[in-house]
This record gives sequence, structure tokens and C-alpha cells, in this order.
Amino acid sequence: MGWRMLPFALLLAISPLTAQTVRHAELPVTNVVLYSSGVGYFEHSGTIDGKTEVDLPLRASQLNDALKSMVLNDPEASSVWVDYPSSIPLARTLESFAINLSSTGGLVELLPQLRGVAMTVLTPRAVTGRLVGWDRRPSSDGKSEVLVITLATGEGLVSFPLSNSSEVKLLDPVLDHEIAEALQGLGVSRDENRKVLRIQFEGQGRQKVSLGYVTEAPVWKTSYRLDLAGHKAELQAWAIVENTTEADWKDVSLTLVAGRPLSFIQDLYTPLFVARPVVPASVEAAPLPRASEQGAAPEMSAQAPAPRAMKMLEMAPSSLSESLHFPQVEAAQAGELFQFHLKQPVTLARQQSALLPLVQTKVSAQKVDVYNQSVLSDFPLNAVWVDNTTEMNLPAGPITVYDGGIYAGDALTTSVVPGERRLWTYAVDPAVTVDSSQTQSQKTTKIVIVDGVLNENQETSYKQVYTLTNHGKTPKTLLVEYPSTPGRTLAEPTVWVEKTPSLYRFRVELGAGLTVNFPVVEKRTVVSRQALFDLDPQSLTLLISQNQPLSAAVRQALRKAGELKAALVSLEREMSSLVQQKNELSADEARLRENLVAVGRDSPQGQSYLQKLGEAETKIETLEFQLSQKGKDQQTARKNLEDFLRHLSLE
Repeated sequence: MGWRMLPFALLLAISPLTAQTVRHAELPVTNVVLYSSGVGYFEHSGTIDGKTEVDLPLRASQLNDALKSMVLNDPEASSVWVDYPSSIPLARTLESFAINLSSTGGLVELLPQLRGVAMTVLTPRAVTGRLVGWDRRPSSDGKSEVLVITLATGEGLVSFPLSNSSEVKLLDPVLDHEIAEALQGLGVSRDENRKVLRIQFEGQGRQKVSLGYVTEAPVWKTSYRLDLAGHKAELQAWAIVENTTEADWKDVSLTLVAGRPLSFIQDLYTPLFVARPVVPASVEAAPLPRASEQGAAPEMSAQAPAPRAMKMLEMAPSSLSESLHFPQVEAAQAGELFQFHLKQPVTLARQQSALLPLVQTKVSAQKVDVYNQSVLSDFPLNAVWVDNTTEMNLPAGPITVYDGGIYAGDALTTSVVPGERRLWTYAVDPAVTVDSSQTQSQKTTKIVIVDGVLNENQETSYKQVYTLTNHGKTPKTLLVEYPSTPGRTLAEPTVWVEKTPSLYRFRVELGAGLTVNFPVVEKRTVVSRQALFDLDPQSLTLLISQNQPLSAAVRQALRKAGELKAALVSLEREMSSLVQQKNELSADEARLRENLVAVGRDSPQGQSYLQKLGEAETKIETLEFQLSQKGKDQQTARKNLEDFLRHLSLE
């Protein structure tokens, strides 16, 4: 913008301007910069003569933006005032004046506020004095009442009907000024949605001044026309702009910026007050009672209807380059943003919109078909592969595609920076049909042992076969879009033409009248881990006997681990049998002791029980000895297996 900042303080004041003779002038809009992020920079400039006031009408919603961003340029000025209406409610503002005009009544309702005020009243003769009061008296015919006011004059008290008065003039200039200010406030408040910033330049003589500010503005939009006829595709870009300001644009310098600078609104208009604690006077009193508180869109491309297609056929030019001569536009990088500056001045009335030619250029484009099963399951879409071979950013927007001089369809694009490639789909291609089938298989690809843990690699294959049939008479280049799934790796084909964060694009050349099967295979490997010590001998034997990818060393280690585990399991079973026998003998021994107590030791039956008890004790002692030996053997077998597996690592 090339601003030369003022060499003095910018004074923002809500108080009225000093009552001096000043000139009034209007500064037209001369420069507009619109951003695709929803804001715009608006510059007013012109020539003023001496001390001048400039009114800048704004919507109430724009006032905070103006206060935040306004820049003034007046190299000859000594000071600048910016005056604007306060946001204090009108009733409160009127109450702040010496004479309160909040009531809608006239002089009669003002009389209570004028008692004691010096005034001159024409009755029709001039009577000067201070207002004493008023009262109602019967009229001369006795049929009504008249209001009579009384003034204290140098000649005493003078009373006369107010209806005989043609003029009342207050003699207090301060009070008279207060009434004028209150009336001005009433006039300004008529339109709450419209605010006026009054800028007073204090310079001498004729000087060129300007003011600019950033505020909300409609997002400027882009639409394209793409002509596929000819050796090289022709691309036109049009900009759509709206003038929603309070001023007409006449021969303004317009710049369109593609980018998203950070922008925000801060309430600078509303007065802010800091909350301060209220400290009561220190008195000895009982506390006050207190009440307890309660507990708290897939892209859609379709061919136009037949009647509309015929109409477009009649209207469509044979070539975009022959239809219109585009004016020059300066396209350049502006910091991190990109701007289009229209060299030809723009005229646009307030609350009007315009479609402005932006860019016309040759681009590299290739016609292809694009198939994506999630978009359309049976047919591919006509598309054009476009390389931005220009040196400018192409903003996001809709694209109307023409082919062979007729309307071919609509497309959408995101912003495209120089050197980038985009795929624009614009119609359904019924000449090509697609059928797809999907299968899934699983197999073990590798088994290794790491520190006694069996690692088994399970590979799952996902295969999708596209059956592509070209029913037309011309060859087709088809791009198959296949979704990229996290955790899977592409096995077939190994090369793609493009990859986005969500999908692969594969190129398939499809001859006229031919059918091609195009397989896509993805694989996913999952490693399952299991400690060999926890496997039983049968599982180890089964693992060895099956057709698994085992090396000779792994197979031999598994066989030995099976033997050691079988020995350990055999000892565990033997010990379990001995424990069961001991438990049974102990139970029999307990019953014999109960029976012995019942029949007595000296009875013949008691003697028999004593003999059996002795035999049971002998057997239990033998079993306990055997359990002790087997326990030692079991510990040895467990240690042998653990020692074997502890550092066993084989591939």
C-alpha cells in the first residue's frame, strides 16, 4: 500500500470537536484489496484544502475493524482527530446533558428543567427574566384552561399565556450548547446500524490525504472455463466480487489476493470498565442473612439435461481465445500470499456485484477417464489432467468445461500453485463399464524363535480385480483410484502414477472394444507370539508335521523342545496320580479311625480296624517317598526345558 505513516499522534476522541470553522469534504474509494479469507482493505483518497472534516459512514459491525486497522496519511497535517458516536445507550447519553431530552414532549415538558434559567420570550414583545414557574388558569371565555408562565424580570414578576409566545431564547450559552448536543445525539441515533467516523485534518492549504482500513468483505470467488478443443487446452478464470460497502466504487484500483491471513474482531467500540471491589465502611453490625445456593459432499458430476445442452451448443464459442480479449492483470507473489491486480480501473455501485475477467492462459491438459468405486460403481468419469504451467496461483472454484465447441460438464478445483497437477472430473463416460470383485486369503510366511518365543508371521492378501471394458471406438486412458489403507503395503502393481494421502492412482491403457482385467493386491503382515514353554507336546508335534515354513534348525529345536516337554508332562501326570492315591488312602484312614472309636479298640472289629490302619500308614509313607523322588525328577525336567529355551533364537 506504500503508506507513509503520520509523524504525529493519531488522536481518537469521543468528545465533540472544537467549535471552529472547518470545511467538509468527501473522499471517494480509490483502492480496494479483497482477500479470499473474507476481509478487504478499503482506501479513500483525495485533495482537501485547509482544515477539513471527512465523514466515513460505516455499518455498526465494521466500526471495531476500523478502530483496529485505520491508517491515515496526511504529510502536511499537525494533528488529526477521529470522532465517532459512543456506544453508550441513548437514554443514558441524554440523561448526561443538563437538559434531558429523553421525553418525546415539547416545551411544556421541558419547563420543569428550566426553572431559574434566564431566557427571553417574545410575547410578542420581548420579555427577559428567569423562569419562576407555571400554572393553569381559566381562559377568558371560561370554556378551557391556558398555561401561564411567570418570569422574574427587573420590573418584577411578569405572567403571560405561553400560547402567546412565538419564541423562547435561552441566555445561558452553555445550556444552549447542551441542548444542541443532545439534539445531535438524537439525530445520530436514528439509524443504530449506521455509524459515522468523522476525521478532521488540521493541515494548511491544499494537500492530498488518504485513509484506509481493513474490514469484513464477501469472499471473492473464482469460476473457470476450460476449452479442450485445439492442440493445447485454453483456460479462462473469472473473478466474482461484490461491493457491499456504503460507497460507490468509481474507477477504483482493485487487487484480489488469494491467501488466508489471520484476522479477528476485537470489541474496541464498547467502553470497558474494570471491576473494583466495594469496601463497606467499617461498622460493628451483625452479618446479613444469606440464602443458601442450590447445588450446582461427494463430488457430483452429471451431464446437463438435453434441452440445456442444445442451448449451450448454440451459445458456446468455437474457442475461448476467440470469444473475448482479457485485460491485463498483474499476478505476483505478495509475501506469503498471491495477488491479482487489475490494471483497468473498476467502477461498481454500492450493493452491486460484478463478474470480472481475471486470467486467460494456455495450460497443459490431458483427457483421461477416472474410476473410483466409492463415487460411481459401474462407470468412470470423464476428466482432464491439468498441469499449472503458469507462474500464478489458481484459486479454488467451479470449472465449466467445453469440448468441441459444446458444454461438456462442470468440475470443481481446490487452489493450484505453480507446478502442481490437478485432476478435474466433469462428466460420466457411459462408453466404459467397470466390474470389480474382491477376494482375501491368509497364510503363514515365516516362523522364527526369539529367546524361546515362537514368532509366526501371518500375511493377509487383499486382492481386487477390476474388469474394464471399452465399448467405444476410440482408445481410452483410464485412471483407477484405489483406496490406501493404513497398515497395508501395495504388492501389485508396484508402480502408481499418483498417490494422495487417501488413495493410489494407476494408469490403464484401454484399447477400443477391448476388455482388460486389472488386479490390485495389498498385503498386511501380523506377527503372533507364543512362548514355547506354554505349548503342549501335541501342539509342537502338529507344528512340525504341518507344511509350515520352518528351517531345519527350527524344526530340530521344536522336536527337542517337544521331547523335553513330553518328559515334563509325563512326570507331572505321575505325580498327579501319586497325589490322588495318597488322598484316597488318607480318606480311608480317616474313616477307619471314626469306626474304631465307634466299636472300641478291644473288640474283634476294633482289632481288624487297627490292622488296616497300620497297612494304610505304611502305604502312605511309601507314596510320600515316591512323591519326593518324582518332585525332584520334575524339577530337573522343568529346569532342562527352561535352560534349553531361555536363549534359544533361530531362524
